This record gives sequence, structure tokens and C-alpha cells, in this order.
Amino acid sequence: QIDACIAAVNQVLKDPVTGGLRLNSDFKTPLLQMGRAFSFNYGDKENGAVFSHMVVLWMSALYRRRYSRAAYEVFKSLSGLALHSGQSKIFPGLPEYFNAEGRGRYAYLTGSASWLLLVVVTQMFGVRGTYGDLCLQPQLEPEQFNDRHEASIETRFAGLTLQINYLNSERRSAEHYAVSRVYCNDRPLICQINDSGGAVIRREDLKALGASTLRFRVELN
Repeated sequence: QIDACIAAVNQVLKDPVTGGLRLNSDFKTPLLQMGRAFSFNYGDKENGAVFSHMVVLWMSALYRRRYSRAAYEVFKSLSGLALHSGQSKIFPGLPEYFNAEGRGRYAYLTGSASWLLLVVVTQMFGVRGTYGDLCLQPQLEPEQFNDRHEASIETRFAGLTLQINYLNSERRSAEHYAVSRVYCNDRPLICQINDSGGAVIRREDLKALGASTLRFRVELN
């Protein structure tokens, strides 16, 4: 079903001009019985625009089902619009929606940017809590690593600053790697590897390290 959903979204909702994922297909005629949204010109507002929050939710759903490649393609479709100021006519950022011309509208009327950051941190980079403990379970694709095969993120957890550096020396895709070793402040760290290949580190073990900033090196194999 997930594969069928992805194929349908890409076939029916992907805009060949902007590359964005539209909210709905073109019904060709006003549908007042469905509400005012379907009286707008197609590509504006709720009628066929690229609505940021729905795209982020779709990306989140794919990451949560570990369809990392499909999720990353969705991320690129949105970030490509958000960062292309020459087309969007706004400063780089995530507005409420992009119209048929790729122009960003209502930059002040959106919570999508916050949701996007949440998905990037907790799903793409895989840094999140699980029953109070820390889980490191990235779903980064090979092209997201630099020429040293590294990808890094800094965030907060349990009052601590975490500087996390993932190493994907074999440049594998997310479906083909798991966490193999974790080092913290240059020392090996004992952790549990869950069924999905992520590392779970007990909260009390982090606190016991006695440092406010923890530097992680996480090897993926």
C-alpha cells in the first residue's frame, strides 16, 4: 500500500514545473458543494497549491515507515522551492504554500517550518527520545554525507548539548546500514541496538558522564 501511495502521489500530485507536491489534482470546474477552497483558481491556496504542512506530514509519514529515499525526495521538493528566492520571491524559508508559479505566500502564517525541523532532527538525523532514553537512528542518504563520509548535527536532549557526527564510510543508503559503534567524547559507549538498527543509550548513562556537552561519533555499517 505504501508503494502504491508513493506512486499515486508522484503521478497525480507532482507539479512538472516546480517539482512540488500539490494538495489536490485539478477538478477543472468550481465545486462549491465541497466548500470555498474549490472555487479558487487551480494552484492557489487550498485548491492545488503546494501546501507546506501537508508535504511535511507526508515526508514524516514516509520516514516513520522507513521509506527514507522517498522521504528525502519529498524533502528536496520542498526545500528546493523554499531556497529558490528568485522564483519564490521571498527570503529563504517555508511559507504556508507555494502557488502554481512557485511563489511563496503567507510567510507569517505557518507552523510548517517548526514541523520540518522536528522531522529533520528526529527522523532524518534520527535523534529522539524513547521512554526517556536517547535513540540515535539516522535515515540519511549517501548524498547527504560530505566528502569525508560524515554528516553532523547539534541539538539538545535532557538538558545536554549533543554534537553528533555520523560516519558512513561505505556510503550505503539508509536501508542498508545500522549503527555499529558509538563513541562519546572519544570513548566507546555501551548502548543497545534496537530492531531497526538504531542505538538506544540510557539517560542515566548520559548523565553519569558528567559533561554538559557530549560529542558523539557514530559509525554506520
